[in-house]
Parts: sequence; structure tokens; C-alpha cells
Amino acid sequence: MRLASHCHTLADGIAVRQIGELTFPLIQKYVDEIVTVEEGAITKAIVSLMEKGKLVVEGAGAVGLAALLYGGKVRQRGVTLCLLSGGNLDLQALARVVERGLLAEGRSLKLRLEMIDMPGALAHLAAILSELQANIFQVSHDRQKSSLPLGEAEVILNLETRGAAHIETILLRLEGEGYRPEVIG
Repeated sequence: MRLASHCHTLADGIAVRQIGELTFPLIQKYVDEIVTVEEGAITKAIVSLMEKGKLVVEGAGAVGLAALLYGGKVRQRGVTLCLLSGGNLDLQALARVVERGLLAEGRSLKLRLEMIDMPGALAHLAAILSELQANIFQVSHDRQKSSLPLGEAEVILNLETRGAAHIETILLRLEGEGYRPEVIG
């Protein structure tokens, strides 16, 4: 069975299969340049608008700002205007957008590591992260995973961080303490 191709994008409001009969002549007449943006840029624009402007804007409504701030493709000449529109984001999509946006900005970090399975080992790891001022948002500690050597546990951490430099500091410190952190997500 062959499934029809479908475009998955946050900007689904502008992901059209064919050019509009009414809009295309207007674009030809009034638009000087068309640029594209990556999904990550749209995500960052939505998160920035939520955080700084207290606005919820759907993907298609945020592409102008995404191109301007994160796409690196728009040449500003004088006053630049971005139209923001639509708030058609369901809560699940919005949660994924925020999570991806924070990851992209280096303000969130997902790690996987293996550690010795003994009393106090997880507390020691938490103390290191506390000292580094990394806030533990979520932790999964699995002692029973069959692929682990006996006496070891897998830990998956979601951390709130302050940016790329902070993440680098965290990773270097964990490696220095004998952990082998693997960035995931």
C-alpha cells in the first residue's frame, strides 16, 4: 500500500499543493522576494513571541519573524514589518513547540548516561547538577533495563539550562566526574 505524500510543517496554513488563482497575480505584482525558512526557525519565532511578546501565533503566522530573526535571508531596508497572525495551535502542538524551541536555544538539555547502581549515586549526580545551577526538570532512573550491565543504571535527564556555554560546562564537568553523557532529543 502506498500512502499519499504529506507535508509536515508547523506552517501548515501556508503549505499549499498549488498556487492560488487569486493570490498569485497579487504576489507577482507586489512581492519583491520570497524566502524559505527551516522548521527550527519557525519554532524559535513562536517561542520568542510567546516569551517576549506574550503572543500565541501559529506557524504560518510566525514565518515572517522566523525569516527576519532566524533565517538570515531577509535584507532589511528601512522599516521592516512582520505580520503576525493566527493562534491555531492545539495544546499538544504548543507543548512540543516550546520544548523544541528551548532545546534549539540551548535553554534545555536532554541527557542519557549510565551510572553505578548503588545508594547515593543518583543523589551525587543531582548534587553536581545543583552545583552547576542546572535545574532538573525531569529524571528517569532505570535499574532494570536488560541491556545494562549488572550493577549499573540508566539515567535520562531533562535539564533547564542558561544557554550553550552552560550546556558545555555541564557536559565537561560530568565527563570530568567519570560520566559519559549522551545528548539526546
